[in-house]
Amino acid sequence: MIAKRDHHVHDSELIHSSRSRRPRAGQGPTAPFPRAIARASWPVFGVLVYLLVATFIYRASWSTITADSSAVAGEESRAETRIKYDHFTYLGLQYYERQDYRMAEWAFRKSTEYGPDRPLAYNNLGSALNAQGRWNEAIAVLEHALSLDPTLAITRKNLDWARDEKAKQGR
Repeated sequence: MIAKRDHHVHDSELIHSSRSRRPRAGQGPTAPFPRAIARASWPVFGVLVYLLVATFIYRASWSTITADSSAVAGEESRAETRIKYDHFTYLGLQYYERQDYRMAEWAFRKSTEYGPDRPLAYNNLGSALNAQGRWNEAIAVLEHALSLDPTLAITRKNLDWARDEKAKQGR
């Protein structure tokens, strides 16, 4: 069984405390209810949180985009460098075939600018210098090519030829 209370409490006293009671008409200035303020501030708070999260997401995605674009720019730069290397190598080979060794030298020097780590670029330059009889320059360039790749047989042959021709001139 449920115990009954000895005294009666009105429902209005349970619901409204003295702090949150609405003033009745004509009882002074009306102040907003704390609960009403709290209810009204939730949407504002939600919007602020949304803006904060959106800002972080935007900044993170922007930094990813800019990082990706710089990576793409780096790839484009590498591709452009490769194209220029191939262009000047082809051009040098064309000049060499026509026995225009000065222009072949110029083109091969350009190819070494775009492919400084490519031993064949230096081998080609050494061949153009050999063809002009510039043995000391050819030897230095061909030795550099061998320092990049000591297994290149063609470079060894070109270097041996330059050394032999230099030795013949010394006699």
